[in-house]
Amino acid sequence: MIKWKVYKKLLENTGSVFGNVLRPINITAINRHGFMLRFSIFTSIVILLSACGGGGGGSSQPAEPLSDNEILENAVIYRPPSLVVGIGLHWDTTKDKIIQGLDDTLKKFNLSIKSIARFVSIKKEKDVVGLNELADEMNIPLEVFDKDELATIKTPNPSKMVEGYEGTASVSEAAAIKSSGGNLIVEKQKFPPDLTIAIARINE
Repeated sequence: MIKWKVYKKLLENTGSVFGNVLRPINITAINRHGFMLRFSIFTSIVILLSACGGGGGGSSQPAEPLSDNEILENAVIYRPPSLVVGIGLHWDTTKDKIIQGLDDTLKKFNLSIKSIARFVSIKKEKDVVGLNELADEMNIPLEVFDKDELATIKTPNPSKMVEGYEGTASVSEAAAIKSSGGNLIVEKQKFPPDLTIAIARINE
């Protein structure tokens, strides 16, 4: 747990010395487990805050949406690149379709596009133009795996149909799990007929 009394005492001591010349600023921080912390510091003080989430491993609760305009206006929001987005798709799935599916998924689970570390998918015989264009446009790395690598990954939602087409029972979930280290936080979201998205948290 965060020892809030330590921070409270630090702020009280700082205020007694600098309060008459410096104004405090609000800090809103979201750690890699999705937990949001809010506190105030004075502009001359830098606090390195290391937040510990739950017991590690498995799914974590999504961060609550930030809707307080007063906090947002005067806040510094730290969003570490900790999300791996697994994408299952056809070779001709368009960039616009991927963007729409990604946007819907992030909004549904209160996740930020700024926290994406990389996109991951399956290696196909032909380049998936839409996915390549999206990765280039957003300046986010794209990692692909052979079907044999993905076929060994245990996932919560395997599909016989996907296995028939791709040679592996899972693409989006398997790719996200393999690349992240195993912490799936958003199970496969379907956008018929040619797109699935799953999201994992990088295991550091």
